[in-house]
Amino acid sequence: MNTPYSIIPILSGTLLAYFITWILSRRKWISRNVHRQIWNILLLITFLFTIVLGLLLALKANYNLKFAFLDEALPVHVDFGIAMSIIGLLHIFWHLNYFKRLFGKETERKSTKTPEEKQVYIRKTPLLFPFILGLVTLTGQLVLFRDYLAIFGGNALYVGILLSLWLILTGLGTQLARNKAFSVTTIIRMLLLITVLPSVSILIIRVTHGWLFETGTETGPLSFAFFALFTLAPLCLTGGLLFPVLSQHRPGETTGLIYSWESAGSLLSGMLFSFVWVFLISPIQTVALTGIISLALLLFLRRRMKEIPLYTTSAITILLVFLFIFPPEKLTRASLFPGQQIQSIIQSISGELVITKAESQSNVFENSRLLYSQGSPSAAEEPVHYALSQLARVNHIAVISGALTGVLSECLKYHPNRIDYFEVNGKLLDLEKQSITIPDDSVIHSHRTDFQRWIAQHPARYDGVLLNIPPPETPSASRYYTQEFFRSIRKNLSDSGVVAIPLLSTANYLDPTTVRLYQSVVATIQPYFKHWLILPGNRDILLVSNGKLHANILTRVNDLGIMTNYIAYFVDESELVTRSHEYAEMMKDGVPTVSANHPIAVSYFTGFWLKKHGLSYILFGTILFVIFIFLISFTRGISRSMFAAGFTASTMEIVPLVLIQSAFGYSYYLIGVIFTLFMAGLTLGARWKIAEGPKGNHLIYRQHIWFMLLLILQWAIAGWLSPGRTVIYITSELLLIALTGWLTGRMFQLISSQYQPQTKAPAMVYKADLYGSAGGAMLVSVFLVPLLGINLTLIVLLMMHLLLTFVSKHRTSSVST
Repeated sequence: MNTPYSIIPILSGTLLAYFITWILSRRKWISRNVHRQIWNILLLITFLFTIVLGLLLALKANYNLKFAFLDEALPVHVDFGIAMSIIGLLHIFWHLNYFKRLFGKETERKSTKTPEEKQVYIRKTPLLFPFILGLVTLTGQLVLFRDYLAIFGGNALYVGILLSLWLILTGLGTQLARNKAFSVTTIIRMLLLITVLPSVSILIIRVTHGWLFETGTETGPLSFAFFALFTLAPLCLTGGLLFPVLSQHRPGETTGLIYSWESAGSLLSGMLFSFVWVFLISPIQTVALTGIISLALLLFLRRRMKEIPLYTTSAITILLVFLFIFPPEKLTRASLFPGQQIQSIIQSISGELVITKAESQSNVFENSRLLYSQGSPSAAEEPVHYALSQLARVNHIAVISGALTGVLSECLKYHPNRIDYFEVNGKLLDLEKQSITIPDDSVIHSHRTDFQRWIAQHPARYDGVLLNIPPPETPSASRYYTQEFFRSIRKNLSDSGVVAIPLLSTANYLDPTTVRLYQSVVATIQPYFKHWLILPGNRDILLVSNGKLHANILTRVNDLGIMTNYIAYFVDESELVTRSHEYAEMMKDGVPTVSANHPIAVSYFTGFWLKKHGLSYILFGTILFVIFIFLISFTRGISRSMFAAGFTASTMEIVPLVLIQSAFGYSYYLIGVIFTLFMAGLTLGARWKIAEGPKGNHLIYRQHIWFMLLLILQWAIAGWLSPGRTVIYITSELLLIALTGWLTGRMFQLISSQYQPQTKAPAMVYKADLYGSAGGAMLVSVFLVPLLGINLTLIVLLMMHLLLTFVSKHRTSSVST
């Protein structure tokens, strides 16, 4: 290994985190026991990772195991070992008295309980407290997730890792609160802390990324998960700890009341973020403004709660106001783009777009990945001339994104009558017009809309369709590789028209995972197009048509009298012909096709991504399944019904997103509506009146029946309704999402009522909900839906609820702790 291990960053980061929790315990913002539990859990996590990876590495060395993922395991093993050593030394320091006794130096054993823990006066807290908790934590989640993806690159795997870690860490936070009592003063201090944590977290993520990772390199999944684990922990653990504590401070009332107020805060947060903030203000301004609103609510409550400190609250508010007025967006992003000047940062519908300039060249990065550069000859010429040189005459062309590369100027060389250019991001379209990469020509017509929606409303007869799109790394991107898309394109293509679809950058080698991806895409297009051809280039390009296709591109371009700067000098025609034949021989029949209901291209891309970092898709899925079983083991008795409800809730949010994205692309308006309706249903369900007495037990198995009916309805809508039937389709999906939220909130209230009056009830039920949602977030989005498809995934969930219906009906009287 040539690069040094990260001793200094891990040492400094661990000690800094320890110092923060120690200060919080000294200031009585958290108890001493909570401080120790946090570090005991971290010691356990680092210990488990160290011994498991160490054992695997030892087996590899002794028995020459051929597991590619172990090539990346050594630095991760050492990093965890460093962290474990530091935490272990801290642990030894805690127990110095034990070692003194070993050498005969007996010391008086002091009580580990603080005065605050010995006697705590339980006083009712305002319902605005859980509302603030929901408002702050969800905004922090949405903003931090976008920031992680903007820094590390967004794909389905990383989204699943982030969401699962968030939910698991929050669940661990609730675990810390079991059988703990906190004073109102401590709760207020924790609320003050959580209002500022998202702002601090986003700054720490951006700054420490430059210390820990080499600029311009792709971060592997293990390193990403390790980084996210420690940077998410403060906010998630604090948020998870607060919910059961707040529930304990509403004696005589149901846990569902606190759950509904926390959901109402999340509801407001989701609406503001999805409909307003994401389009108007930057990520740092968003978390700062949320903190300001929360602190204003606390100051409003100070009239009847004198424990809220005026000066501390005012000081934090002033700090956040300063951060809102002077957000260091470009300053904190500069380390990601060395040698380049950041021109603008755009919060786009698919992530974060950063426009940079190096000398006279503009570059467009989406989630830190270079989309295209201004004047890039290969990116401009390859898709245009590979496709349009197949035709003797070109009348009408559709170009989807990528104008900065100069692709439109290349299209004009074929003298078309009309070019329709589609760019869904309005700010990027304005930049392209200002930089004159959209030539001032009457044949070019720009459209700020999604191409798939446009052709559904404005049928046309295109001779060429050029897609400058990302690979199928998410369900949103994979919609351009589905049966539904190719069916609609075929209806809008002339008899000999050509479609150019970029695939992956494979250089001179196709690994088995990439071959399966290509085979799946080819199998998908075959029912709609007679001919296809894959040509190598900057990215491999798939050409599809009902007319003949040819690989001798250079000859055809010269025959048409087209002048090129790249193809004429840097493309080897014999290599194109040879490689295209090799691609054709690799393709075979009988492979799965890509559809809106079965985006299997996402699983192939995830496998391709994991293979680049020395990991196996099957092994990674096995590890996640083991973690899933581990999460189930943390729930007991009827809490597993809440686990199943959380798992189903995640699924019922993911499935409509996959289907709606296949029809309309990635739309924040629709995502905002989806989340808003789910949280509205959750809030209503948590407040719904339930039957009192023993009859409440039997309502749990009825909830499982309702969940099964919901899954059957989702299966029917996914299978019988076409995404093209806009009104019926979207209305049906949104109604199901609201019902899912209602059933989840009602299940929470029913199960909580069975544990009353136990003080640990809120922590147990909330933890089960979070762990179930975490399992659904990872397994469903990354594995079940891409691999099995939506229909089989729904059947798996149906069987799970069927089993729990039987169990809960016959064992409702058993409330295990």
